[in-house]
Amino acid sequence: MDLLEAFEQWNEYIFKAQRENDLEDLYDLEINGHSTSSFLSDVLRRKQPVHPLPYSDFKIHDEFLVISKDLKYVTGILFCLRPYIVDTEALGGRYFQNLPDRRYLIYCSFGLQLVYNFWDRVGDILHYYFPSKMKPDGVYFGRMKEVIDPTYKVSQPYQKLVDLYKEVEHLLHLRHVTTHHFQIETKHYWGTIEHSDNTEERKIINAEKFAYPEKFKRALEIFREAFTQSLFLIDLLPDKPPHTESDDN
Repeated sequence: MDLLEAFEQWNEYIFKAQRENDLEDLYDLEINGHSTSSFLSDVLRRKQPVHPLPYSDFKIHDEFLVISKDLKYVTGILFCLRPYIVDTEALGGRYFQNLPDRRYLIYCSFGLQLVYNFWDRVGDILHYYFPSKMKPDGVYFGRMKEVIDPTYKVSQPYQKLVDLYKEVEHLLHLRHVTTHHFQIETKHYWGTIEHSDNTEERKIINAEKFAYPEKFKRALEIFREAFTQSLFLIDLLPDKPPHTESDDN
């Protein structure tokens, strides 16, 4: 078997895990009977942005799609590798790390970054249409949600969006830790060593490691719903004035 054949076989295992665990990205999602691409384009083109769109609406859509596909792939890998990772409690609290365990935690780090990226893009798309004094490079959903006009904060799409964000905040916090303090592998390996005399804390750390596939599956489900609600929120804004012939003179 050559390298390409091995790669294709590995991908088949991942695709099987995606099917068996019902992992879905944005590709097959429909919103009010429309594809995600056509619905996004319809909403964004009918509304007046307060900041010029730096990219085409097709590129904006594809960025969301790519992030969701990437998380689907990463989550599939986690489901594939989990049966082979180190169970420290089965080893009496010892952590003899193996290669599947290392790779599993590497892909967990990738997943955390993808969750962050998705919510960064949600902040961006809202920033294009809702007034704020934020500079583009300082935009993130966690900040953007605070400056939305109060008229829209009482709307169902806004409240659903905030609730969905709260549900993944623990992953965003963990991403912050891995970015600024310790890699997720270091966190779990040294967390086990540092709590060698604390059985309950070790159990929590071990259970957390085994729970990542389900956490990222839920984050992927939230992607689909949050993408929808962000467009519903923008759709509450007034439509652009109708174009007339005098506009061309």
